[in-house]
Amino acid sequence: MSLATRFKNTANRLLGKFDERESGVDSIQLWRTPVTFNPTTGENEPGTTVITDLVGVSVEFDQEFTNSSDNAIQSGDQLLAITSAIEPFMSDKILLDGLKYSIVSILPSRYTNATILYKIHLRV
Repeated sequence: MSLATRFKNTANRLLGKFDERESGVDSIQLWRTPVTFNPTTGENEPGTTVITDLVGVSVEFDQEFTNSSDNAIQSGDQLLAITSAIEPFMSDKILLDGLKYSIVSILPSRYTNATILYKIHLRV
């Protein structure tokens, strides 16, 4: 077993162990709506939204980061760490604690090109 695989297994085990969410209202869900081009109308049309449950933990950013002049981090933003079971896209939405968040940035944590987990900056 490679070191990258061991890192990934450890990350999955710890995220699963400390996952604060249970199934139900407080679950973490990824909402992905595929878009297809309709040549008849010449417009992109949304397809059926696919909802996927995620395993992870979230925290609010520290207040000291939200007072920055560049507004890169705003009050209410969340940092979500999830397993690498599904790759998130910027166009996805995340349902967390009953609120639907947009993705501001995605930072994959990698070791030798193997993704261990994803850190996602969320904003309402």
